[in-house]
Parts: sequence; structure tokens; C-alpha cells
Amino acid sequence: MEDLLLMDEFYATAERSLWHPPTGTIIIADLHLGFEEEMMRRGNLMPALTAKHMQDAWDRIVARGPQHIVLAGDLFHTNAPSEETWKTAIGLLQSASENGRVTVIPGNHDPDITQLKKRLEDTRFEVAESALIAGWRIMHGHALAAALGTDRV
Repeated sequence: MEDLLLMDEFYATAERSLWHPPTGTIIIADLHLGFEEEMMRRGNLMPALTAKHMQDAWDRIVARGPQHIVLAGDLFHTNAPSEETWKTAIGLLQSASENGRVTVIPGNHDPDITQLKKRLEDTRFEVAESALIAGWRIMHGHALAAALGTDRV
């Protein structure tokens, strides 16, 4: 599948991300790492279905050679990810940061920004409430609703 031009040189990709070639930025949200683990913890029978698909998509994203990857919220499925889920997340982010910057924006499922900063303080990753890309403010949906003073977006 070819990338689809949406607007202002932002393209939708087959990996369910936004690609902005002029700035070399990839924006992706809602990875929900640890989803299957959390469902099993809650007593649901949940086979591991997403890890291979997600890794393949991530590898294609990194292969574009982005200069900046913005994770726009819900990197994790729970605000208390397991050590194994943290290791998975840090491994993904490290593979992406070899060529450029990584910005992690907390979502409503993630640990709060203070916890994310503390956990990632010894890495090269930036943790921020939002990112500005080509004049567009990137944030997770729950933060947008709060910024607009509404409970829905």
C-alpha cells in the first residue's frame, strides 16, 4: 500500500502512522504495549496475537529512517506496565532512536508524565505533554479534550 496524502504533506501509512517527509517525522499512537498481558492478568483467555504484527510494522517504520518519532500517547495499555513490557517498549524506542529523536507523549492509559520521565531519565528519549510538528500541535486525544475544555473531542 502506498502512503496516502492527507494534508500539509502529512501522509497516512500502512503501518497506521503519520509520515511527514519534510521534517522526517513519524507520528504513531495507541501501541498499547502489554494489552494481552493485562487481559490475562484480569482473567481473560488472551493468546499473544499482536507482538509479531506490531514488531513487523515497527521495523517498517524504523526502515524509513525517520529523524524524529513521536509516540502520541498510549504507548502502554496500563499505567503500571510490567518489567517485561517496559523492556519491550525501551527496546522499540532504542531501535528508533539510532537515527534520530524520540518523543513520548503520555496518553490516558500510560503512567503519568512524572513517572515516564523518571523511568526514561537514563535514555535519550524526550517525554513531553505535546510536540509541535510543521505548525501542528501533536497530543493524545484525552489531553486535547482537556485543552478544549470539554469531555469529548
